[in-house]
Amino acid sequence: MVVGSAHSTQQYFYNEKCAKDDHRRWGEYLKAHAQPGDIIVVDPPHISQLYHYYADAGLPWTGLPRLVSPEEATISALEELMAGYERIWLAFSGTPDWGDPEGLPKKWLEESAFLVDERSFHTYSSLVQTFCFLT
Repeated sequence: MVVGSAHSTQQYFYNEKCAKDDHRRWGEYLKAHAQPGDIIVVDPPHISQLYHYYADAGLPWTGLPRLVSPEEATISALEELMAGYERIWLAFSGTPDWGDPEGLPKKWLEESAFLVDERSFHTYSSLVQTFCFLT
């Protein structure tokens, strides 16, 4: 039993396959680079608590895509953000994987705005990313 506990403890702390998502680095990056006049889009909206814990820079934010609305509601929200802010930061997490399987906010922003920054924070089981778009 002691050997099993020692092995699992070692795996937990030193095996990257057991590492949790790197929301801390994602949050630090957003705090360091987002500026007044920017807005943060948290995608999927389910991770808003993670955003508030790790990355809240005191800037306006919203969660997209709109979960119980048609695709047009998300696009309309993105159009409003484009008109009202200088830069849009997309804070994306692949956890939960069902949160935004279509990647609508990112796809729409790639077609409608100019990507100026992209960072990926990999873990074995997930991907956390930030994207900055000029409007």
